[in-house]
Amino acid sequence: FSRGIPALYYGDEQGFTGKGGDAAAREDMFGSKVPDFIEEKRIGGGDGSAPAFNEDHPLFRAIREMTSVRQKEPALQRGIQLVRHFDDAPGILAISRIDPDQRHEVLVVYNNSPETRQATIKPLSSAENWERLFASSSDGFTFVSQPDNQLQVQVPPLSTLVLRNPKPIEADEQRAAELKVIASRTSEIDDRWEIRAELAPEQVASVAFGARAKGESEYKFLGTADSLPYRVFPTRDTIPNAPTVEFKAIARDLFGKESTAEVEWQRRVPKRPAKNP
Repeated sequence: FSRGIPALYYGDEQGFTGKGGDAAAREDMFGSKVPDFIEEKRIGGGDGSAPAFNEDHPLFRAIREMTSVRQKEPALQRGIQLVRHFDDAPGILAISRIDPDQRHEVLVVYNNSPETRQATIKPLSSAENWERLFASSSDGFTFVSQPDNQLQVQVPPLSTLVLRNPKPIEADEQRAAELKVIASRTSEIDDRWEIRAELAPEQVASVAFGARAKGESEYKFLGTADSLPYRVFPTRDTIPNAPTVEFKAIARDLFGKESTAEVEWQRRVPKRPAKNP
């Protein structure tokens, strides 16, 4: 339910534990005669010497249900992701997935604590009208609207709750369209620039970045970021080799409003060594 492409390793859906490392990562799907595989305990039970493919396995059913929810909800497939709440210790992590085309918000709430937890979350959508898309257990979940457009959720131990608001996010005229672009050759990745944009708090947008040598008319497209932090990492040779480079960011929010920001970067000229007299 979070951003990215879901990845299942062979046998996850049958409870394979694969404790053999790379050389013996997973036992045979259709029954094994290898003693080490036969002795491995499977999550949810199962005999290592018997065929393992079972569509009634609890993990198979759970993964199939989650896959079905994701396939039906565009926000879970390609939506913008924003962290709405997190506990410093084991507890609640809540993220919003937002479909930029329809402006529908899906709220995913995880509880990685062995105890029931509660959290008060302020989504971008109205705190009313939320409907349940998925819950990883049959009971113990609650979600109640609160004043100031907040949503109070309760999630049982080691569980996940997925909610959807059928009403699109509405425009907020009070939200400032402030944008700042920052360019740096020092980044988290070797031999790359970091170009990032800072937006006003709570503003959801897609930000496109470009660069050009000063004096040129066209910007070279560097990439787009649609989730916090808004940044791209172009390679060093992508940026023009010029004394002064101009960077530009264009942010477009969910309602089509655009903001732009520009910044100049001056290349440092190495000092010449002093001549001997």
